Amino acid sequence: MERWRWSLKWAVYILSVGTSIGLMSAIFLKSLDWVTELRNTNDWLIYLLPLVGLLIAFFYKQYGASVVRGNDLIFEEIQAESKPIPLRMAPLVFFGTLLTHLVGGSAGREGTAVQMGGAIASKIAKIFRSTGPDRKLILIMGVSSGFASVFGTPFAGAFFALEVVALKEKRILSFLPALLTALVAHVVCLSVGAKHSDYFVGNLPNFDRGIVKVILLVVILGLVSGSISFCYMQLSKSASGIFSKIKEPMLRPVIGGILLLIGYMTIVDSRFMGLGIDSIQQSFSVPSQPFDFLIKLLLTVLTLSSGFKGGEVTPLFFIGASMGSALSLFLPLPLGMMAAIGFVAVFAGATKTPIASTIMGMEIFGPQIGVYLCIACYLSYFVSGKGSIYDFKKAES
Repeated sequence: MERWRWSLKWAVYILSVGTSIGLMSAIFLKSLDWVTELRNTNDWLIYLLPLVGLLIAFFYKQYGASVVRGNDLIFEEIQAESKPIPLRMAPLVFFGTLLTHLVGGSAGREGTAVQMGGAIASKIAKIFRSTGPDRKLILIMGVSSGFASVFGTPFAGAFFALEVVALKEKRILSFLPALLTALVAHVVCLSVGAKHSDYFVGNLPNFDRGIVKVILLVVILGLVSGSISFCYMQLSKSASGIFSKIKEPMLRPVIGGILLLIGYMTIVDSRFMGLGIDSIQQSFSVPSQPFDFLIKLLLTVLTLSSGFKGGEVTPLFFIGASMGSALSLFLPLPLGMMAAIGFVAVFAGATKTPIASTIMGMEIFGPQIGVYLCIACYLSYFVSGKGSIYDFKKAES
């Protein structure tokens, strides 16, 4: 009887967390599509960058001082329980991210989904009066379902949550609840009309012909990806340090917005604004320009370091895919394969999640590319050093 009560309890937790976060992710994805379309049809909106930066900073100063650390607050709470994560984290990061994308900030969506997932999961844990290990597992489920539903990758979502935050001795016990919640969130998100991006890899090299040469080229791509991940993390750290010297927090995104505006007016290219999904998809069929990845890297560092809101993962996809696409002119591998490997390998190095990155690549591009992704992701993981885009992981290293 006790086992049945335990099973029923966790079934309720899984359905509650997965359903609520799946619905929230669907609303977020549809809203993101709407503001992106609005920006694309109204070029003048980018001139509001400094003003919107000031508005975001104002709301976080007034209402979000306790949640301004974003992902790291959730990850640290999972590892060392201290106090509930305020539910206001969800609407603050939701609207902050939409505003950032509305005016052309170069940001992603993973951070938003994870923060909304963590805040909602924390509230559900509080409603059910869950504490200790149960609460930590519910938070892990929130992270996995947020990541899974926003990218359409339930298995990668579960592995991401466990690689990033779960203690090693708890990973096996946490995997099934994390996966089931991610699957529920993914299904719910799709069932209410949310859509995920498609990428076409094309043909891959025959595994039994010239395989040594292919693997050597994949190794090169993995090493380059890790080096770019390292550069991204170092530049982010340096830029954050520079902006932190500005004593008034509300001025940081204003200055960042002005610099972004100057950058956009100089480049005169909207491809680098927002998520850049169209550019990512194009990199699979047309070689990217040699410096596209670097421009996106710099704009993303400037956007997020100055205080605008959003995630880093989709920009990392852009950086990696455009880098791989450009290198296809020099390395004799199929264009789509190069873009796909760069897509996940840069992400793996920056987040220190080689398993989740490989699984994500297989979910998005198909299992046949898995071996190559695994090689590149682990090499990127090692080459990128001990750091991570998540502050608590830096401290841990």
